[in-house]
Amino acid sequence: MQNIRSDNIRNRHSIRGFTDEPIPEQCVEAILEAGLIAPSSKNRQPWKLYVLRNPLKQELIDSMVAVIDGKIECEKDLNVDPQDYLSARVTMDVMSQAPILILVCYEDREKYAGVSRVPWDSGMTDRELVDTLSIGACIENMLLEATERGLGSLWIGDYLYAYEAVKKVTDVDGNISIVALGHCSASRKRRHTRMRDLIERLRSAHDFPSQEYCEVEHQKHPYYPLDQTQQAYSTHLLRYV
Repeated sequence: MQNIRSDNIRNRHSIRGFTDEPIPEQCVEAILEAGLIAPSSKNRQPWKLYVLRNPLKQELIDSMVAVIDGKIECEKDLNVDPQDYLSARVTMDVMSQAPILILVCYEDREKYAGVSRVPWDSGMTDRELVDTLSIGACIENMLLEATERGLGSLWIGDYLYAYEAVKKVTDVDGNISIVALGHCSASRKRRHTRMRDLIERLRSAHDFPSQEYCEVEHQKHPYYPLDQTQQAYSTHLLRYV
């Protein structure tokens, strides 16, 4: 890690303990702004951000806990490891500590024409895939800005085990993630354990492992002419106070 120059990248890590100290509104605004300037394919900006505070925040968490606890007791979902439900239950406690949650959703504002399935079994169209990648960049920007401002953050995917509760309480679809923000309750040594053997340095196609490739015809953007590349889509932030 010593070769990385950005302190924010080096120091950012997942926080699972928050204090009840409030976050200044200007910090929240800056974190949201950092997400909005993230790169996005065709400048679609396919995200919508909902800022949740109490009492709605706790109402959401209580509903999610009820769903997850019910699934833990039933243990009937053979497609999910029971340990995943238990891990999600712990995450709910962490979310309850954080003063602010940001619900990150996918909003497909303008439908693409001529979309196709990606050439591997992802269950997504090509445009849905790149939109999801764009949203990941939005989330990472917010996490790095939070680190810059001395705040802790947690990128949460465990809401998936209680998606029906999220939909019922917030009445929004297309949830991608939840980001918890707050002041860290305790400092701990940052650990970044990464498998460096996953890096391959290639010089020619002969360096790739043997596998079959399928050719995909490049699709031009159906409605985005070059002279409109500066056009920006409006992004609305809905706050629950």
